[in-house]
Amino acid sequence: MVLLIRKGGKDLHLLRTLLGNNKLRTLINEKAVFVVVVKETKQSYPIEMLYTPIVPALFFLDENELFLHDPLTGVITADEIEKILHQIQ
Repeated sequence: MVLLIRKGGKDLHLLRTLLGNNKLRTLINEKAVFVVVVKETKQSYPIEMLYTPIVPALFFLDENELFLHDPLTGVITADEIEKILHQIQ
């Protein structure tokens, strides 16, 4: 799982909210590797993320950085993430 966020407070609030959910945090720890990428950094990340018009965005990738599911964008909820994690694993 790769969460693409912008520098600044709004997207960090989403991150805190999602990881503050004990049930979701446990599921992520069991089924995924969770990576946070800040869009404005100069680090490399999959090119598709550069062209994402809506941030924040959550991508579900395999070990070869291929998409396992369509990304979630905009308002992202714990329920949506849980549903996808159960589908792809």
